[in-house]
Amino acid sequence: MAQTVTGVSIFFGALGDVFRNLPVVARIIALPLALYLALEVPMTRADIADYESFEAGFGGAWLFRYIVFLGVVGIVSVSWHRYKLLGEVPKSIVPPWQFGRWWRYALAWLVLGLIVGFWVALLVAAPLFIAIGFFAPDLWDRILGFGYGTGGFFDFADPVAMSVAAAGLSMMLFTGLFFTYRLQTGLPAIAIERADGFNMTQSWRQTAPLGAKLLVTALLATVGQAILIFVPEMFLYNDPAWSDPAIPYSFSYMYFDNVVVAISDVVLAIFGAAILARIYEAIQLADDPVAVF
Repeated sequence: MAQTVTGVSIFFGALGDVFRNLPVVARIIALPLALYLALEVPMTRADIADYESFEAGFGGAWLFRYIVFLGVVGIVSVSWHRYKLLGEVPKSIVPPWQFGRWWRYALAWLVLGLIVGFWVALLVAAPLFIAIGFFAPDLWDRILGFGYGTGGFFDFADPVAMSVAAAGLSMMLFTGLFFTYRLQTGLPAIAIERADGFNMTQSWRQTAPLGAKLLVTALLATVGQAILIFVPEMFLYNDPAWSDPAIPYSFSYMYFDNVVVAISDVVLAIFGAAILARIYEAIQLADDPVAVF
């Protein structure tokens, strides 16, 4: 009897894969996470210098942090794909040296992200921005200004602006995840060295039978990522220094903030790799007459 593949089974099957194999997950993420957290010390000091000079988000720390994140994604994802798809069990926290696979995976992930970002901007962000500008231009100031008052980032001072912002971000995240799931089959293939090349057109054709199911997977993943990312931020961005330039930034507070974000990044990387591996496996069953939900 053929195994039934649904959007729900892909998502929760990936979660189950991770939680059933926590010792393996710990070995996969331990060293990348430790290096990430160590590098956050100089990056946090650079963040403080950027914010105090009103250059937040444009300093070298931002670029260096993204490069580190790409490295973490490459190491964690390749290790998980090889474990799940090939049965290659990591024997220690030090991963076998496979720099070629890591950088090819990270580069393909970056290219995929740029292409998905373009389509999200075209299909969701641009129409949303135009609609707000046309029907409620004052809402822009409220959205961009909310949270920088006396109550911190999530002070709920303007529930309408916050609701619109949350809905817009959720729509963009959902669309981005769906396109990622449709275009990503080359990523696990790179990790297990079965790729003829990172061919997103081929991936789109391969995942076509799973299209409706991946909408469900993307919806569940959107909820999961929102919880994992935004709930901690509700508490982290209540430092008075965010809303009062006269108050100096605290290294301990900003480092703690960056540590929470770094841990979230690594957790998202392992769960993301688990979902991609499930989709890669499900392609083999895509011709079966299975339910969408």
